[in-house]
Amino acid sequence: YARALTSLDEAIRLDPASDAAFEQRGAVRYNWADWRRQFGEDPEPMLRMALDDCERAVRLNSARQWNWGKLGEVRIMLAEVRRGRQQEVSSLYDDAVAALDKAVKLAPENHLLAEKLGVARLGQGDTRRADGRDPSSSYEAAIDCFDTSLRLFGRNVRAFEGRGMARVGQAMWIERSGGGITDLCRTAQDDFTKGIAIQEMPSL
Repeated sequence: YARALTSLDEAIRLDPASDAAFEQRGAVRYNWADWRRQFGEDPEPMLRMALDDCERAVRLNSARQWNWGKLGEVRIMLAEVRRGRQQEVSSLYDDAVAALDKAVKLAPENHLLAEKLGVARLGQGDTRRADGRDPSSSYEAAIDCFDTSLRLFGRNVRAFEGRGMARVGQAMWIERSGGGITDLCRTAQDDFTKGIAIQEMPSL
């Protein structure tokens, strides 16, 4: 990671108007932050630097879907980190949704961007539910995004898992008001089962 950052620092020094270089440096810092999180280190300082890079990339070129996509991903991870610390994160998820919505509009046939927008919507719904606010619209939007991702690429395990989690979130909200959740639980289980089946399929 350090060597990649050194190279990208030099690329930005030579061409400070390169949005791709800022986006790529943000991506390296995002991946390094993820590595730190997995090994119990604090990822937030690296994520804040990644956020600065991605926001700069968007300011330089707002017509490139990957700039918006990576900005959304960084905001999702930062929200996840802060949510684990019981901090306020609703605005981060809202901002992630806004960025990824722009990315999807620029590249509507990209299944990965549709999936990431679903993840942002799912986090938005979970946060609203935890705050006692109605999360229904966020969960429905998340399911729509995962549906789109699966239409574009039917073996996307993360889309099956995300759609299942959105349905679990819906069921938990409905259960609070005494509503029936059997069908939602069944369809969520179907999504998880399909995702597991794909993971267990032998590689060709």
